[in-house]
Amino acid sequence: MGPHRAIRVTIPSAEPERSRSLKQLADGLTSLADAEYAEVWVDHDAFPSMCALIHGDRGWLMCLRYDGDGGFSSRNPAYDGKPDAMIDYCLSNGQRDVYPAAWTYPTPNVLDALTAFARDRRVPEWISWLNDSGDGALSPNDPWSS
Repeated sequence: MGPHRAIRVTIPSAEPERSRSLKQLADGLTSLADAEYAEVWVDHDAFPSMCALIHGDRGWLMCLRYDGDGGFSSRNPAYDGKPDAMIDYCLSNGQRDVYPAAWTYPTPNVLDALTAFARDRRVPEWISWLNDSGDGALSPNDPWSS
């Protein structure tokens, strides 16, 4: 297993802490250039939260709206690789997870999605999501009841 990085940034709503946290995230994402594996969490005052698991040139995303949420996870309708391909990820606690490659996006797209989420407090609509909570919401940005 190659180098691993873990980043967790909470984005407060008030300035100047918000700007400092966005800068901290940008610096952290830049530091991922030499990491084979990464786990990145962006939280907005605890929730919503977005997690990215990265392995080399591919990454998978998850969004949690509240504590205990089954959340949403990414799917890539443009994926054109082997249908049964799997990608392994290493979490910051040492756990190894494996997800289908068809659920992933190129790492630069994943980093852009994290940045947009941090800035806007909304997931980017150009990521396709699967509602893992089964509550009927079509996107993590849709209203829900917890």
